[in-house]
Amino acid sequence: MMTVYPEDTKKLAKFVLENLSFINKRVKIVLARIYDEKIGWKNVVAKVVLEGTHAKEIDVWKQFRHANIAPLLCTCECFGYLFMFTERGAPLYGSNPQSEVQTFSVLKQIATGLEYLHCLGFVHLDMKIENTIVVDGVLKIIDFEGVYHEHYKDNLTNASRYSPPGLTTTCLLTK
Repeated sequence: MMTVYPEDTKKLAKFVLENLSFINKRVKIVLARIYDEKIGWKNVVAKVVLEGTHAKEIDVWKQFRHANIAPLLCTCECFGYLFMFTERGAPLYGSNPQSEVQTFSVLKQIATGLEYLHCLGFVHLDMKIENTIVVDGVLKIIDFEGVYHEHYKDNLTNASRYSPPGLTTTCLLTK
C-alpha cells in the first residue's frame, strides 16, 4: 500500500467528503488524487463507509497482489468515516464488447482473477459485472466486502452451494 502521511490523509478525507460524486444507501464513491513518491500524482477512487464497518474487507483486500485485482492503495479513518482508496477505472458494466475476442478476453481476465483468489483460499460471494473495472485495458475485480476465506466456511450459510461435492481444484499460478 502507498504511504500517506496523516496530515495529508486528513486533508484528502476532508476533500473527499466535500466532493462526493455518487451515493447509495451504504457506500459513497468519489474520484480523488493521491501522491505517491515513486510515481507522483495518481487518480484514484475512494470508497467511503461508516467507520468501523468494513475492517474485514480491508484485512482481506490488502493481501491481494494480482494484475486482475484492483489494489488497495491506502486507507484512513477520520471524521467518522473509513476511506479505502483504489485505482480509478472505467466500469465494465454497461459497455458492450465489440467482438467475440474481446468477450473472451474479459471472461479470461475475470477467471484469472478469481483463480488467484481461489488459490489463496478465498471465494468472492458477490462476483458480478458491477464489481469489475477496466484500468488501462486490464480488467480488475473490485469490492471485497463479500469475500470469505475457506477457513471461515463454517460461518457461511449453505456453503455447499459454492463448492459442488467431489470437486477437486488444481491451482496453476502463473506470472
